[in-house]
Amino acid sequence: MLLTDYTYYQGDSAITAMYQGDVKVYPLEPPVTNNKIYYTSTGRTVVTPYYTGAQTFGASIVSNTYSDRGIIEFNKCVTLIGYKAFRECTSLSSIEIPNSVTTIGEQAFYYCLSLYSITIPDSVRSIGVNAFGYCDSLSSVMIPDSVTSIGRDAFHDCIRLSSVTIGSGVTSIGEYAFAYCENLSSITIPDSVTSIGEHAFGWCYSLYSVTIGSGITSIESDTFTYCKNLSLITIPDSVTSIGEYAFRDCDGLSSITIPDSVTTIGRNAFWGCTNLSSVTIGSGVTSIGIEAFYACASLSSIIYNNTMAQWATITKGTRWHSSAPATVVHCTDGDVPI
Repeated sequence: MLLTDYTYYQGDSAITAMYQGDVKVYPLEPPVTNNKIYYTSTGRTVVTPYYTGAQTFGASIVSNTYSDRGIIEFNKCVTLIGYKAFRECTSLSSIEIPNSVTTIGEQAFYYCLSLYSITIPDSVRSIGVNAFGYCDSLSSVMIPDSVTSIGRDAFHDCIRLSSVTIGSGVTSIGEYAFAYCENLSSITIPDSVTSIGEHAFGWCYSLYSVTIGSGITSIESDTFTYCKNLSLITIPDSVTSIGEYAFRDCDGLSSITIPDSVTTIGRNAFWGCTNLSSVTIGSGVTSIGIEAFYACASLSSIIYNNTMAQWATITKGTRWHSSAPATVVHCTDGDVPI
């Protein structure tokens, strides 16, 4: 069969196509890639997304089948896992997200109780509000360097989550992002992170080691509240304020050094840290909030890295050290009774 040339225009560009009969043989259309999502389910049966429209995935579902594993095929490249995409898909146990996806949206995998494994590709830029909230079986997650923001409640109540790697591109961690992750044992917050929301790691009862990067200037209210096993933490010199209840009931803390960069210690910041025996307060502190060290029943040593005269200028809230056995503050030039 003869080959026929046909020229057409895209904008100002002339494009020559070649046909053999009615079949286009040049230039060939590029193959569709990244148009499949692979998954497994507890019952080895098809998992139907909560929402199936093109606005949820940036593409339309062509088929959804299950053999050795599930395959959702789309008519074109998948660009997002959108709002409530797999919400309450309780039999979903693992999923591979195509590396064309840039956004994991709000509640995308919310309440996927059986989800134990997920691969987040390095194309993803943001993880939305409550994206993985209440994924009870999820044990580890690696957030790639491409991600810049972790939304509010993103991993809230992932009670079996014990290992989290936060990529070096993340700049913000939302409120309650990892709250109630009861088995999370350690966390390293990279230098790229500039904001951590309130309650971000609250009620992580097994959390014992925290490394805070140099990008953080404020430890917000309740950030580590009720992290009862927290024992290893260094507050970097970049921090200027410690919010109220930031370390409430962190019973594992035995000592803490507040760097010279900090100016404000919020009310109840270390309330109820019953095993805290030694505190070093940096020379830059100008205010200590109400009951900041209240009910720290073991606090016997308070060191202040400045003079007695400077200590006298600090604004101190009522009962800031109430119930602590310490009777003096050790300043650089002597002791001040308290």
